Amino acid sequence: MITLGICDDNEKDLRKIYKICKETISKVKMEYKITMYNSGYKLLLDISEINLLILDIDMPEINGIDIKNQIQNLNKDIIIIFVTNYNKFMHMAFGIHVYGFIEKKDINIQFQKMLVSAINMMERYVIINEELDSRNIRYIKSERVYSDLFMGNGKK
Repeated sequence: MITLGICDDNEKDLRKIYKICKETISKVKMEYKITMYNSGYKLLLDISEINLLILDIDMPEINGIDIKNQIQNLNKDIIIIFVTNYNKFMHMAFGIHVYGFIEKKDINIQFQKMLVSAINMMERYVIINEELDSRNIRYIKSERVYSDLFMGNGKK
């Protein structure tokens, strides 16, 4: 199930992004829940419930880059797509969970395609048991018929 969060301080943009997300996810025929946030602090209260995040960069109180950094520090497995009017800050927004960037002026052209691509990537994760999740594999070392998986938490 996709639990999507949309965080933007501009109500008009928030509604527009919500509409596009709802239409797009409905087409992929997946179960989903979409929650809208007009404040980064409200979003952070629910962050454990979200696995896909559409995030504005420039917001009052706490900006999208600071939210992304907190998500990384918490080691939360969330895919982030930044949607912003401020592309001059994009270089600061890169991170391990950041899937892409869309300028708000191009949202009708590019956003749907990027969202579908992110959803497809989410479907490719494999969870073998509660300790072995393909998203946590850092590298694999193979020797003949044996393979060692080296995980992000240091386990082998």
